[in-house]
Amino acid sequence: EVEREALNEVWGDAEWRAARRTVLNAHYTNPEYVDAMWQALGQLGVPASGQVLAPGCGSGNFIDAAPAATTMTGVELDPTTAKIAQFTHPDATILNESFADTLLSGDGFDAVIGNVPFAQTVLHDPAYNQAGLSLHNHFIAKSLRMTKPGGVVAVMSSRWTMDARSERARREIAKYG
Repeated sequence: EVEREALNEVWGDAEWRAARRTVLNAHYTNPEYVDAMWQALGQLGVPASGQVLAPGCGSGNFIDAAPAATTMTGVELDPTTAKIAQFTHPDATILNESFADTLLSGDGFDAVIGNVPFAQTVLHDPAYNQAGLSLHNHFIAKSLRMTKPGGVVAVMSSRWTMDARSERARREIAKYG
């Protein structure tokens, strides 16, 4: 109760609405998993000086573990969490927006890394989600499309990405993989 009162002193209605919108899909990623994923990217030839996207970056666990020469871009929907990520990672570019609104500029990223949010929600993204994929599958398919040819996408997802009864999401992901 003390924490809620303290938050009420600094958060207004907009901040509470944003927190409610994202709290069910926010996940803490164990640092051991983060480190293992970065090691895998290195073993797969992603340059340490590459440009890497972290969609749904949260407060920046994957940005924390990036090699020092990596140029990181994070996307985070929740404004408070995005501010934390930017404050703790001043050299990274943190976009405070829905991943549905993120557009590719340039020729793409060398890699994408992260723990995609999970939900049956379908984001309206006419550029990258014409198939109407669920949140986590949309993040995977869009990440693949935002990666340069020869780039690598390393994301955590639930077993439902590959074990779902419908093949629609797997077929969409396979188009870009």
